[in-house]
Amino acid sequence: MLKIMIPNFLKMKLILTFLQRLHAFEDIMGRGNQLCHDDVISTFRSESAARVVLMMIFSSCKYISSKARSMLCEVLNPNGERYLKQLLYTLKSPSSGVNLGMPNLVHIVISLIGLTCYLALPHYEGFIVESSKTLLSYMMGRSSESFCIPRSNYALHLKSNLPGRACCFFHPEEWEGKDVILFHNLWALSLSIHHSGSKSNCSVMAVLQTENVRTELVNKLLEICKDTSNCGARWFASYILTYFSYFGFPSELGVKIGKAFNQEDYADIELILADGTSFSIHGVLLMVRCPSLLPPEQHFDKGTFDDSSVTNDSDNWHGKFRKEIRLSSHVNRLELEKLLEYVYSGSVQAEENTVKRLKILARHCGLHHLSELLSRRIPEWATDIPSFDLKSALGQGRNTFWDIILESKATELSWTCSICSMSVPHMHVHRIILWVSCEYLQALLQSGMRESQSQILKVPVSWEALVKLVGWFYSSELPEPQGGCLWSNMGAKEKLHQLELYVELSWLADFWLLEDIQEACFRIVDNGLCSAMHLSVKILQMAANLSQWKLAEAAANHVAPSYRQLHESGELDELDETLIEMVRAASVRLSQSRG
Repeated sequence: MLKIMIPNFLKMKLILTFLQRLHAFEDIMGRGNQLCHDDVISTFRSESAARVVLMMIFSSCKYISSKARSMLCEVLNPNGERYLKQLLYTLKSPSSGVNLGMPNLVHIVISLIGLTCYLALPHYEGFIVESSKTLLSYMMGRSSESFCIPRSNYALHLKSNLPGRACCFFHPEEWEGKDVILFHNLWALSLSIHHSGSKSNCSVMAVLQTENVRTELVNKLLEICKDTSNCGARWFASYILTYFSYFGFPSELGVKIGKAFNQEDYADIELILADGTSFSIHGVLLMVRCPSLLPPEQHFDKGTFDDSSVTNDSDNWHGKFRKEIRLSSHVNRLELEKLLEYVYSGSVQAEENTVKRLKILARHCGLHHLSELLSRRIPEWATDIPSFDLKSALGQGRNTFWDIILESKATELSWTCSICSMSVPHMHVHRIILWVSCEYLQALLQSGMRESQSQILKVPVSWEALVKLVGWFYSSELPEPQGGCLWSNMGAKEKLHQLELYVELSWLADFWLLEDIQEACFRIVDNGLCSAMHLSVKILQMAANLSQWKLAEAAANHVAPSYRQLHESGELDELDETLIEMVRAASVRLSQSRG
């Protein structure tokens, strides 16, 4: 994270602010369980005061951090241990595992913040093991469904005061993610593990390494890492995983791309070590994930994909080139293999005897996030979250390793391409990405049929739908239509066009066995019709034409409340009898549920 130089006068002002909050913090610790019985506004203000102390304690400015810790120790000195035991009791209490309302949830957040502050003070090292056990037990036993709240739900200053503008309001608390309790729980647990790791008399890791705890905890942390909405919690979960020999940020896309590692299919780069050992690698992965391993761009002029004249003749396909890259004698086979595993999947398992050399290689290759984890450095506030996103590989340019073209169905769209001379809408993509993303395409590319050898693959959807499909292939996220007031202010024709794209994609996903895309399309269309029910009849007809009966049923449910009026006005006459009956049945079900 970028270090900011703070002027001395500002440091003093921050320290004075800290002093004001410090006594409030002591009062909060002293009141303990009584806190949530006070008025709601007071509880929320207490959280704000505790958070100020937390941010000062963990300031990136060493002067402010050191001064804040010293002052906190002095204030807590008379009753510090009693307050700490009270915090631990609060988190151990059975009532902390039950959803008792927002003030109680905020009280839990305050308790976790307080414990995190204590863990930063050397005076209370004797409580590290007990704190770790409490935090571990609390995290493993809590119900995420009951506690999953973002800070914006209770921090009133984060809410927009302008009526009707909440959808456009942006607040900077995203690093805490959708689950602020999980975030603070993981932060405190990371600190306790970090401190215990350097203390020979601490048995935190002994507790965590017991077989029943280890397996359950690792699985939970891996799931947290894959949830991109967790933001900062992913960093702390990844940090804790380093003590179990896991390094990196697991993701759904990383799991898919990781399957291509050690696969020679469509490999176009050969990394050769001094001892003659070689690795067949896919250039697109190095280009996006670790470009420092590639030679300068001009070295790829010879033998690269011939894009001057695109044809559909497999005999003229020049994509099967292989570029040799010889590496320094200082590069060890095992460390390179681990590094490449990280490049492909976003995470890697490495034992302690490998970590040191792997860290050096990661640093030389510019893999900053991996190097930080290998060094087991506690992440600082708002440290950026590495994204396993390959969409940058779709950029226009000659040396981007593309080796196949996806062509959309014919449209009247005027088209020019900066790479080739094709005049129909198309995208230059990578076979290896298609191979790992879709079982249907994997089978097609390996079938030996003409399509498997062709440079061009025709995709029977519109250009805009194709862009969304490819976006999913390269990021595991389906681009959604604009939301909030942008959607509300959109015209009916444009809204219909947007929803039709997802009906079209749902049909292709059904054909290509892409269940994740089909589910996402259903959710997007269903949500869109909630605010645009007047479009339900047209979506119903389109979904039925494409045999997307789940979508058709959803559209029929949206038409159901207006069935009688639409039937009498003749607006349903454009539907056939089967679809009219589907709407009528949905209307009957709705009447019965209301009756």
